[in-house]
Order: sequence, then C-alpha cells, then structure tokens
Amino acid sequence: MCEQSKKQPFEHREAEVTPQTPELPDDISPTSSLFLDDDSETAGGPVTQEGWAEHLLAEHRDVAKQLRRKHGASFLLYLEHHYQYGAADIEEDFYSTYIGSYDSLFDWVMESYQELGWVEAVERMMREHDIPEGALEWSVDYFIHWAKKYQRFQIHFFGGQFHVFQP
Repeated sequence: MCEQSKKQPFEHREAEVTPQTPELPDDISPTSSLFLDDDSETAGGPVTQEGWAEHLLAEHRDVAKQLRRKHGASFLLYLEHHYQYGAADIEEDFYSTYIGSYDSLFDWVMESYQELGWVEAVERMMREHDIPEGALEWSVDYFIHWAKKYQRFQIHFFGGQFHVFQP
C-alpha cells in the first residue's frame, strides 16, 4: 500500500469521475519509490535499470525479468508493495495479485462492473420494472471507496496510469 494511502482515510467526494476527469481521490497519490524511475526505454524493452532485482531470490530473477519487460511499472509496483519474499512462484503470485493498469479509474470501475455482472443485472432490473434510462447512476467514487475499504484493493498511480492490486 502506498504511504499516502496509509495516512489519509478515504473521504467520499461528490465530484463525478468520468473518462475525461482522471483526477486522483484524496487517498491515492502518485507513488514515490527508490526504484520506480520507469521510462519507455525500460518499460517494454530490455531490462537495463541497475539493481531493481537484487533483492529477489535467485530462482525468481529470470521470470521477474520477463514480467518486468511485459508489465513495466506495474511489476515494479508489485515488487515494492506486494512481493512476498518466500513466494514459491513469483509469476503466479504476481498474477494472483495484479488486476490491471488503467488510464483512468473510470476504466477500471466500468470493467469491474462488467466482470461482477452488475451492469447486466441493473439493465435487467430496469427493463423488468420499466425504470427510465438515466434514472439510476453508478457512483464511481463509492465503488472505489468500497473496493479499497471492504475488498482491500490497492490502487497506485504511477507512470500516468492507475495500477490496481488485490490482497
């Protein structure tokens, strides 16, 4: 969990988040790190950054390099905030924790609504009860609050994207 998230509890904001407003909620701040200086040279290309894998178990390093090349900043965030030193399989551990990287929180929330089946359920209920289009609204802010507080999702903003992890 980023240090800022530990310090400030989520305060529900009335501001609506849309794809055009990628602002950060009060408890999500840009992640700072000792080794998160990500750039286009290292994000998708050869791993050239010195020292990022030194603390890993020797048997994890080859797979870690592949994951670093494929996932860039999100894998570095995993290493800093979620990596379990004794994990038997670093790839399995990463994929069981990492949800995805998104250009906006709105994108993650809408994907989550779809995956949870909520969109289909609400549309079905609206049809069955003749609820007019536009009468119900999704609260993106509340979903983020619920996901962080009750589901313990962790959201990091780094490299211009939101990176989402689950416990």
